[in-house]
Amino acid sequence: MLALLRARATPYSLPAGYYPLPATRYSPMSSDRQTPMMQQYFEVKRGLPAGTLLLFRLGDFFEMFHEDAADGSRLLGLTLTKRQDAPMAGIPYHAWDTYVNKLLAAGRKVAICDQQEAPHPTG
Repeated sequence: MLALLRARATPYSLPAGYYPLPATRYSPMSSDRQTPMMQQYFEVKRGLPAGTLLLFRLGDFFEMFHEDAADGSRLLGLTLTKRQDAPMAGIPYHAWDTYVNKLLAAGRKVAICDQQEAPHPTG
């Protein structure tokens, strides 16, 4: 289970509670070609206001994908890589606040999706 923090326009610290945002439409590829993780990513991304960068927790990193990865890598000086032909860029989870504050200072909205429980293998 993942939790989403509401997108913010000013620097902040993690609040005590998490809450979901309402859904909108967003997905650059059909769901039958997406991994379960990417399906979850796009489900969260659909719930964000336009222009919001989504930092999605995967292990020890908060990852950005597609347009968010391209924008985030440019704004933060990160290496842009690929996973299954999808552009991606990541930041270490322990330094998230430094990177988020840089994005906010650049005028971007940021949403953080963090893990609430250990992942469960499928299959």
